[in-house]
Amino acid sequence: MRREAAALLALAGPTVLGACGERTLDNQELESTVKRQLDRSAGVTSRAVICPDDVATEKGRMFACTLIAPNGDQVRVEVRLTNDEGGFSANVPRDQFR
Repeated sequence: MRREAAALLALAGPTVLGACGERTLDNQELESTVKRQLDRSAGVTSRAVICPDDVATEKGRMFACTLIAPNGDQVRVEVRLTNDEGGFSANVPRDQFR
């Protein structure tokens, strides 16, 4: 992954919500969206993005996903929900590349 692109990356996009009980993010859609946008911004094809299951959709909630880089390195991706409908922003902290 190119350090410049990944370290400064910020992206946003809605993801589908679960419908049973507490409203939660659609984990597969979230992982797919984060992977697609990170890959495009960094100009690489990562192996995968892994996010926690059952994240409640609550504006301001923060959690971490893990990106598996092309070389197998694991990179922390910080995600913050920007609204109660599943919109989010994500970034790769600079300290991941020291």
